[in-house]
Amino acid sequence: MRIKQVELKNIGPHRQLTVELGRGLIGLTGPNGAGKSTLVNSIYAALTNDFSRFSNVKSDIITNGSGKESSYIRLTGDHRNQEFELTRWLRPNKTEFTIGGVSYAKANEVNEAVATQLNISKLVIDKYVFVDQWEMFGFLNQTGSERAKTFQYLCGTESATLIHKVCNDYLAKKKNTEIVDNSLELKTECTELEETIAGYQTQLEEYAVDVLTDDEIADFREILKQQDAAEQATKILSETEATIAKRKTTLETYKAVYEEYLKKYDKYSAWLSKASLRIVSATNLIKNHERWKKIKNVQTQVQKQLDLLNDEASKLAEIEATYAPKDKNRYVALNKRQKLMESVGILREEIKQAKQVIASKDQKCSHCGQVVQVEHIFSLHTFCDENALALSTLKANLSYSVEHDRLLKVYNERRDDLDGRMQKATERKASCDEQLAEFGSDFQGESAYEDAVKLLEFRDKAVQRQLAALNRKNHLAEQIARKEGLLKGLLALRKQLQETLANKPDLEKYETAIQKLDAHISAKDAYQEILGSQREATRNLQRTRTMLANLKEILSRHAKTRKLLSVVEKVADVFHWNNMPKSVSQANLELLVADINENLELFNNPFYVDADEDLTFQVYLPGKLPVKAKQLSGGQKVILAVAFRAALDRVFGHDVGMMFLDEPTSGLDADNVNYFHDALQQLASKVGNDRQLVVITHVQELSGVFDQLIEIRKD
Repeated sequence: MRIKQVELKNIGPHRQLTVELGRGLIGLTGPNGAGKSTLVNSIYAALTNDFSRFSNVKSDIITNGSGKESSYIRLTGDHRNQEFELTRWLRPNKTEFTIGGVSYAKANEVNEAVATQLNISKLVIDKYVFVDQWEMFGFLNQTGSERAKTFQYLCGTESATLIHKVCNDYLAKKKNTEIVDNSLELKTECTELEETIAGYQTQLEEYAVDVLTDDEIADFREILKQQDAAEQATKILSETEATIAKRKTTLETYKAVYEEYLKKYDKYSAWLSKASLRIVSATNLIKNHERWKKIKNVQTQVQKQLDLLNDEASKLAEIEATYAPKDKNRYVALNKRQKLMESVGILREEIKQAKQVIASKDQKCSHCGQVVQVEHIFSLHTFCDENALALSTLKANLSYSVEHDRLLKVYNERRDDLDGRMQKATERKASCDEQLAEFGSDFQGESAYEDAVKLLEFRDKAVQRQLAALNRKNHLAEQIARKEGLLKGLLALRKQLQETLANKPDLEKYETAIQKLDAHISAKDAYQEILGSQREATRNLQRTRTMLANLKEILSRHAKTRKLLSVVEKVADVFHWNNMPKSVSQANLELLVADINENLELFNNPFYVDADEDLTFQVYLPGKLPVKAKQLSGGQKVILAVAFRAALDRVFGHDVGMMFLDEPTSGLDADNVNYFHDALQQLASKVGNDRQLVVITHVQELSGVFDQLIEIRKD
């Protein structure tokens, strides 16, 4: 795999950074804080989706002040002649991976495709591709178990430990399994249970004789039911007979009372029918009598008024004889008087017309529009008197030059007024005479009127008593109907009870039914109990037979398991770390040592290494005893580390094709830096165009070593 281009957008200090990566030895230089480590950490995060190499949380990696602009890491490269592009977005949160024309967008699919399509794993990347300056020599200081795990992964034998553990767990589980063979006891128990079941079957057949069928039970229970019903009917029948007799007596009483009220109702109804004509006559008599009394009162009042008017006329006659009219103004006064008299005459004519229509109802007066009645005639007379008074007032107001004229005026006014009242009273009296004449001379007196009033009063009482008798009669009819219904129900009940007694079974059948049912109940209870015991014994027999069959199966499997355990034990020994995995790791370490020593010769290094039994390196220096690799000086460790990591890819074939060294010269003195300078030159000539070795450094002396030098500047 080779990365051709790295593009950062709003990542750390880089608002926009694009770096082209070639082949061979590549140097990254620049001042502190320029973002060299950010570039390398971004490549690591894009390949692994792990942002833990940054110091802050993922959201804090986005460049400050970028607002809502997008933020991403994009790698472009090729792998096995296939172009790929991998983009990890921080804003918005998404992932894209395209290789060989196939695109992936879901995070889990992208991660799986990166691992499989690019043939890389996070373990190899963490330990051998992206090497932090403080982890440069970590492999030299690993414990034995850590180196064992590392070589298991490198050699593909990491599953050996799992196989060894599974085999040991299986052996521990199965070796402690103890099988008890009690098949003989189970067979004996089966025989005993079969005999018990046969005994239960015999008892069931004995009790089955007394067990009745459903039809037989129904027949016997019907007999008992008939007997119980007959006994109950006997008790109820006597009570019912007494109730029927009582109900009949009560019903006869109600009917007798009903007949009495029926007679009363008929009596009052007959009287009212017979007296209907008398009642009508009495009603008319009362009405006519009331009218006659009213007219009679008016006649009396009018006669009194005429007597008073005659007295006043006599006095005026005396005055007229004394004061005869002689004045020249008499003619004018007479004319005025004549006009007023004409007005009074018009009123009198209206009174006369009113008298003519007095007997007719709903007739209206042409003068005032009121309905003409006797009272209206009185009001017309009053109105005429008022006009006569007005005439008198008018005459009184006339001014004459002589006392005679004045006296004449007074006389005329009084005469006119008197004439008007006289005329009015005369007409009223004549009207009353005419109306009284209509009643005839044989009109009944007060005694007939009182008899008519008493008759109507008796009529009202008769109607009330007739209504009371009718209500009571109807109520009694309802009671009689209800009691007849109750009596009818009692008679039906008596008939039903008598039928029930008629169906009463004979004593022998009744006693037989009781005996059969009692025997059935006892036999059924015992039958059910024995049947339950038989079923339980059958279940126990089936369970015991199953246990026996299972035991045989277990014993058979146990025999096979014992043979299998010996095989599993041998497999566990083969996959133990001290056997096959260790042999494979040791063999691969020896292959790795050969390549490391080949790299050390390229570096013109004065020492070489050899594989130790604990998967460590023995270092041989000229003229000295061999030492452990961790005892080398700093510069020697750097050379060994570079040679070791360069050999990994070729020996184990992980096909990553790149390595990143972060400040490998940190902590080295000047001589060791020069020594590392020579080592890098030799390594550059070896990797050539096949690999990418990226070194982050600020040592200027190393600038001439790199095939490509990339300077990262601060924005």
